[in-house]
Amino acid sequence: MKFFYQPEWPTTLTTWSYNIIILLISIIIWLELTYFQIWTVIFFLVFALIAGLQLLRRQVFVKADHLILRAVVPFNNKRIDYQEIKAVVKNKHGLVIKTKFRDHQLLLTKTSRDKLAEKLSESISKVRV
Repeated sequence: MKFFYQPEWPTTLTTWSYNIIILLISIIIWLELTYFQIWTVIFFLVFALIAGLQLLRRQVFVKADHLILRAVVPFNNKRIDYQEIKAVVKNKHGLVIKTKFRDHQLLLTKTSRDKLAEKLSESISKVRV
């Protein structure tokens, strides 16, 4: 199964703030110059591309024996075996996956959070039996 997520709050706020700066540059160029500028279009397309990457590349894949947290940049992808997971905690805005060395906080919609928590519980119980 595949779910879309955003990382913990500080990382999400930082990356989206940088992305909004690109959008603001596009708007400022558009409003400051009285004729059509190609730079406005270029900055807006860069904003749209980065926003699309941030939304569509961050995915959680639930496999038979492990969990994959896919990031925007491929070398930041994480693989978590179900045996390493100590607990899965639901909170208001997503899930916290606790492992021996780190807590992975995922921001998810309520329906995705509930489905992912259920699927992880099933998969973890199958591996541990």
